[in-house]
Amino acid sequence: MADQTPIASDLAAPILAGDPALSDEHRADLWDAFHGSKHPDELAQQLQPLAASDETKQQLVAAKKQSMPAIAPVDKISAVMTKMTQMDPQTLALAEAHPNVFKILAAAANPPEKESESASGASKPSPKGNTSKDGNNAAAPTPDVPATPPGHALVQGIDGGLHHIPHANLDKARAIDPQLQILHVEP
Repeated sequence: MADQTPIASDLAAPILAGDPALSDEHRADLWDAFHGSKHPDELAQQLQPLAASDETKQQLVAAKKQSMPAIAPVDKISAVMTKMTQMDPQTLALAEAHPNVFKILAAAANPPEKESESASGASKPSPKGNTSKDGNNAAAPTPDVPATPPGHALVQGIDGGLHHIPHANLDKARAIDPQLQILHVEP
């Protein structure tokens, strides 16, 4: 008999098999909900009325999150650029005149993704920068950056430094600093 290797691993199967309280009918309903949902939020809604322990439901949602493809930074940048082209020209000019304010507003509009380190129990590095007496991070004012020259991108390195880099050198900069963040692109 030929060795049967599944094309893609079924992340729900071991979770459902590990809950002895589930009947085969309930397992089938949970499996259908898992594979019928497009994202973890939709799965969580579909699991609410189903008969299963909260632990099993949480494990299924976590497995769904794990199965979701990561969005490439280039895709995020493309999405932002598309949204920027749809903005009112006066609003866009105002945002480009004050890149630090725009960066803060954009960060507030898009909540940061949860890091996998916190889920695995790894410790977080201690916060850097100014802290108040009670240990909270104080909002340190960021220096105003000169206008980005044409054909350059304003980037922030892992060390927090801001740099203007020509478009042609962005790939080299990413090779040096994989966590490089592109803050502004000037055509």
